[in-house]
Amino acid sequence: MRRVPAPVAGVIAAIGGAVTGLVLLIGVLSITSATTEQHMLSVASAIVVLPVGLIVLAASVYVARRGYHTVRPPLYEEPPEDGNP
Repeated sequence: MRRVPAPVAGVIAAIGGAVTGLVLLIGVLSITSATTEQHMLSVASAIVVLPVGLIVLAASVYVARRGYHTVRPPLYEEPPEDGNP
């Protein structure tokens, strides 16, 4: 696979991480609103959003890192023919 230039790989990774975070956060908020009584919704949102937001942030960063290293793998130089490193 060809290496992508660093700025392009960074943009691809950032988009992937942002989309992952958005999808996870929408899912969590949807589940929270569906399983919480109306008068307790603001309290549940306040209690759920901070810890889940941190988990979503960690997942987004992980996906972005994996995406970056997938489209821009590290360079490995071929060892010399004589076998010495």
